Amino acid sequence: MYIKRVISLKQINVIFISLFLLSFPSHEPIENDPLIVINNTLKEENIKIDQWEVVIKENLTKDQADVLLDQENITYTQSNSDQATLYTLTHNKFKHNLLKEIKLIIPHEKHAKSQLIAVLKNNYYDDTIRAEYAIVKSFLNRHFFSQSARLFACVKLNSGAIINENDYFKKFQQIFHIEDTIVHEDSTNTGKYYEIIYGHTYLFGESLRVNDHSMNVHLVKRNEEQRETAFFIGTPIILNEY
Repeated sequence: MYIKRVISLKQINVIFISLFLLSFPSHEPIENDPLIVINNTLKEENIKIDQWEVVIKENLTKDQADVLLDQENITYTQSNSDQATLYTLTHNKFKHNLLKEIKLIIPHEKHAKSQLIAVLKNNYYDDTIRAEYAIVKSFLNRHFFSQSARLFACVKLNSGAIINENDYFKKFQQIFHIEDTIVHEDSTNTGKYYEIIYGHTYLFGESLRVNDHSMNVHLVKRNEEQRETAFFIGTPIILNEY
């Protein structure tokens, strides 16, 4: 049953803070991987993914970060700021177009955790991409990330007359079986209007608990003047700007 609840921007900030500790393990079997589940669900409705992005994150101790930098076959460039040193990592024996970057951020603060981040993305998705994604993710799990790593997946849907149907946003809630929903609406002075929903679906195994709500899926509908309506689906939440 669909229940509309309104969440404040302050409460949304709580969600983002919590994400550094809670999200989906990166070592999910490939058939349970959030990106694969999202695509399979959309495929049943004949909806194609326009763009997708997966971000894998893990907190490391200073010793773990040093061991990673000393690994054979790993080279890096580095840059410094007042707060941290940023390393851009490359594995000399593995390069793939889906793997956009691997970064290690080591704070100057002695007791602060370092953070390892990998980004995979592409402008389309098909069976070939699915197979390549499985290869890249397996490589990252073997050489960079442990069982403690967390994964964030996001897809973008764009264009097409069906996307612009008034009830299409509600349809997403139905096909993803989203319950316990929290609704937020927002507009900007740039002519953009957003409908935003957080909720829970049984399609994903883990969830984030915020203000008595179980959340593991995030939907955004962006209406923009003189541009096509765009939809974003993220799990557990969309990390980047929409």
